[in-house]
Amino acid sequence: KMADTLNKDNLQPTNYLGYHLEGADLGATLQELTAGAENLMKQRDQYIETFRKIALSVDMKGIPSADKMSSVDSSAKAVSDVSNAVYNFKNRRDNLVNAITASAKVVGVNLNANAMRNDNDPGKALNALNVQLKNMKDQLEKYKAMANELARLSGTRAATGDSVSEAIKTTDAIKKSFNELNAKLNATQRSLQSANSQIAQLKNTLANRDNKIRDKEQELGAQKEENTVLKSIIGMDDENIEKPWLAGSEEARKEVVGKVIEVNARFGIVVVDLGAMTRVIQWLGNKNTQVDPKIENGMKLNIVRNFDTPDVKLIVKGAEVTNVADRCSIVEVAADDIANVKVGDTVIVDFVK
Repeated sequence: KMADTLNKDNLQPTNYLGYHLEGADLGATLQELTAGAENLMKQRDQYIETFRKIALSVDMKGIPSADKMSSVDSSAKAVSDVSNAVYNFKNRRDNLVNAITASAKVVGVNLNANAMRNDNDPGKALNALNVQLKNMKDQLEKYKAMANELARLSGTRAATGDSVSEAIKTTDAIKKSFNELNAKLNATQRSLQSANSQIAQLKNTLANRDNKIRDKEQELGAQKEENTVLKSIIGMDDENIEKPWLAGSEEARKEVVGKVIEVNARFGIVVVDLGAMTRVIQWLGNKNTQVDPKIENGMKLNIVRNFDTPDVKLIVKGAEVTNVADRCSIVEVAADDIANVKVGDTVIVDFVK
């Protein structure tokens, strides 16, 4: 509109200095032109500021200065550089979206690429991927815990980590350990089968022995009946049963009564009529048996006088037997005591320690 008013013909010198153009004051029109030029410059500066903000928002390096963007010579290139930066930013965003959607497909999640590009909150579009990744992480932690427990049970040292190779190593170690345990279990089962077989054989043996024991018990019952008859014959009953003495027992030695048959004060010895052939009598009912008291070296003897009378007197205590013959023995007596010993004195075994 202003160009139509301010054309070449209307700007002739003859039209200045108070002349009017089609009823319009030229001075006022020129003022309008000046104001329009100023507004145009403001709009340009606003565009420059907007372009610089865009460049900053897309992380452009080497953002053009305001002077370069306002200069006629450099403005076209500056605007082109900002446009290229925006284009590259968009390409990077699209490549990132494509890479994320491709990675999501690897873990079984289909993402909406358009929603990721255009939504105000692209995190919503990524929510399905985040849920899947959390599930995978939880599964990995459960695997680690399970692997550690299996390793503990199998006696293997677990080395679970986040890498596949570590997981494979741990799994192989656990597998090897369980194979060894399985082999031991099989061996144990075979041993158990063999033991069960042996137990069955032992049970048969025990059954046979039980049968034999029953037979023996029957024989023992018959023997007891026979013994009862025999005990009645020899004058013994079940309430008065005396066991036979053992050879060399205290009961047998208490019955030993010998005599001094020689005294040799010069050598300090006494000869008694006790020897290897000496026997004592044990009565069992109305029968008797002879028992060997085992007269032996080292045995201690007491020499007494008046043995079967109230005036019994101890002459020598603890004299030691040093030599045993069949029917006599040599006993050593101290020099202070041997003078008191006489032939005919009684000899008994000393039981006092």
